[in-house]
Amino acid sequence: MSLLNHIKLYATNEHACSYDNNKQATTLFVDPDAEMNDLIYRELTDVGFRRSGKHFYRPHCRSCSDCIATRIPVEQINLTKRQKRIIKKNSDVKCQQVDSINTDEHYQLFEQYIARRHSDGDMYPATREQYQEFLVDGND
Repeated sequence: MSLLNHIKLYATNEHACSYDNNKQATTLFVDPDAEMNDLIYRELTDVGFRRSGKHFYRPHCRSCSDCIATRIPVEQINLTKRQKRIIKKNSDVKCQQVDSINTDEHYQLFEQYIARRHSDGDMYPATREQYQEFLVDGND
């Protein structure tokens, strides 16, 4: 039995689709009071849910599936020469886990991202509170 069977989902009213301006979209949200743990989190992501702060959501449109998440088995990908060159050029890039992303440097990156990618949306201009809710809260 799936751990998700007992979780309540809420659907938004139709709204403008962020993937196609000519379409309407609906979004499913997980009950914000639902119990959350690593297993439930994994099951949610396995069925296409995304996390924003403490909120889990996914597109749920009856008329299309343009924005459905796709899982790609990366170990089966055959890289092109160009992709291999890019990986080699970026061999110095390191990934590390940090205790907190709530720093001025991270906020400035978030602010720049919102200004460049979402200047026409409701996230612009970025605020500290929005950054806290979107990326920091629920990230523990």
